[in-house]
Amino acid sequence: WLSARVAALERVADYALSRDIDGDGLIEAVPSGNLGSLKQPKRSSCWFDAINFGHKDAYANALMYRGFRCLADLEARLKRENRAAKYADAAARLKKAYAPTLLNPTTGWIAMWRSQDGQLHDYACPFISGYAIEYGLVDRETGRRILEKLHAKIEAVGFTRFDLGLPCIL
Repeated sequence: WLSARVAALERVADYALSRDIDGDGLIEAVPSGNLGSLKQPKRSSCWFDAINFGHKDAYANALMYRGFRCLADLEARLKRENRAAKYADAAARLKKAYAPTLLNPTTGWIAMWRSQDGQLHDYACPFISGYAIEYGLVDRETGRRILEKLHAKIEAVGFTRFDLGLPCIL
C-alpha cells in the first residue's frame, strides 16, 4: 500500500523543500505576509484567511516539520535509507531555524509569522505555540515558559469560556 503511494508524498514534500528560498531550513510561503499585502486572489498562507499569514509561517512550518518527520519514518519502513535521511535532515534543519526565527523575545511565545520584510507578527495565538510545543520545535523548558506566559495572557484578557475552546488570538 505505502509503496504505491510514497511517490505522491515525496512530490508534496519536495515541493515544500523547494520553497526554502533562503536555505535556512524554514519553508517560505508564497504570500509575503507584509503588512497590507492581504489582497485577492493572493490570500494568506494559513487557514486563518482573514489574517495575513505569509513568508515564514509558524503554523505551516510546524505542520511541515511533522510531515518531514513522518515521511522519514515511512521511508525507513520501506528500507529507503537515503530518502529517510533526506526528510529527517529537512526536519532537523527546520527545527534548528524555527525558534530562533519565530520565538518572540518580547512576549516569550511563538509569533504567527515573520514577513518577507523581516517584521515579526505576533497576536498571541495559543494554537501556534501549542503546535510548536507538541511537535518538539522548542525544548521542554521553553515550552513550559511559553505556556505560563500564554496562561497569564489568557487571564489578563479575561477569557474564561473554555467550553468554547481556545481563542484563536488573544
